[in-house]
Amino acid sequence: MQGVEQTYSRGAFAGALALAVALGSLHAFSVILAPLEHQVAASRTATSLVYSTSILALTGGVLVSGAVSRRLSASATSLAVAVIAGLGLALAGIAKSYLPVLLGFGLMFGAANGIGYVLFLQQATRALPGSSGLASGLATAAYAVGAMVFSWAFTALAES
Repeated sequence: MQGVEQTYSRGAFAGALALAVALGSLHAFSVILAPLEHQVAASRTATSLVYSTSILALTGGVLVSGAVSRRLSASATSLAVAVIAGLGLALAGIAKSYLPVLLGFGLMFGAANGIGYVLFLQQATRALPGSSGLASGLATAAYAVGAMVFSWAFTALAES
């Protein structure tokens, strides 16, 4: 039985880190700011409000994540986070005007990010119960790595 638990713990920890990296992309917003201004013909102030809205929505997501985790399993929550985040990014990506970007990136991706943030921290610490401080530190670092990696990726896409 110990081998099954250890395998689960490694898989759960790897999944938590992968989710953290993906959601960290939120903080690479500055790289897409100028192209986004052009895409939706919005001012720098209006476009910057999208990121501010995403941080506010992230905070809201963190605040409701407890209620979500009491109703859904970690797998179902992870799937919901991925679907909502993906739909939000898709909406923002195809937008020709400002409002879909605000709704897609700001509200949907931001809220999914907050719920996902709590989820990956919970799963990381549950996967390594004897080292919960290390687990949460590595998961938080993975979130920051996501911002860095996606900054490079978004820059490469913008230049191509």
